[in-house]
Amino acid sequence: MTTPPYNADQVLLRVYDAIKNCLRVCVTNTAADPVPVTVVSGTGNTTPAIANVACPVAGTEYNYALPTDCRGFVLKARKGSKVDFAYVTAATEVLTVNAGFSYEDKNTYSSQTIYFKCSKTDETIEVVTFV
Repeated sequence: MTTPPYNADQVLLRVYDAIKNCLRVCVTNTAADPVPVTVVSGTGNTTPAIANVACPVAGTEYNYALPTDCRGFVLKARKGSKVDFAYVTAATEVLTVNAGFSYEDKNTYSSQTIYFKCSKTDETIEVVTFV
């Protein structure tokens, strides 16, 4: 079987990375033969997992070990606490995630622990990871 040349009038391919990194593909083929399509996600995120890390004491450093080969994560404070976030323990330079906001990292980590402090007591940090 030979593959006929396709042009924009014959094939419409839409690929977009939606919230939560769900890759959606729609192919419309007006030709008689099937269209070979290869899709590669920019982030490669396929399986999300949710972790809830209890942070009972304000200003105390807590941590979460990302899963092996983590391909990105999102974190936020459940009760609207301001979160100081870092990639090393006892960091003096931190990223502040303001109350009501989340932080997303689309990098791949083979072995990484993240560290955070909350501004409110009895807070829960929600971490969504992708492997």
